Amino acid sequence: MRFHLKQMIGVVAVCATMGLAPAAFASSEMHGANSIEVNGQVEHVRVGETPTGVTYKLGVVTPEGQVYLLLPSSSSEAAFNTAERLAGRNEWATVTGVLVQRDGLPGLRVGQIRKT
Repeated sequence: MRFHLKQMIGVVAVCATMGLAPAAFASSEMHGANSIEVNGQVEHVRVGETPTGVTYKLGVVTPEGQVYLLLPSSSSEAAFNTAERLAGRNEWATVTGVLVQRDGLPGLRVGQIRKT
């Protein structure tokens, strides 16, 4: 227990030295430094082939043709379910999430989604 307490004191000391409040440090970690907003159409995107058939994933395609795979987040399951319902309907949506790389492709851990 003492080791963990020493680590916490060290983190607080480093944050104080940098002028950051520990709450701000925790907040940026939760929201992710790579959080972005993407506008496009939600579609089932072909990502590969297997011996049993073609593999599709849920993605958002921007007007420029950039594809972002949509990945569920444990804290926003409802938003991902909304994305699933919008797939293939030719409707535009704005997806907000944390930018990640999955299998060499850019992806978004879905935080929010709204029709535009």
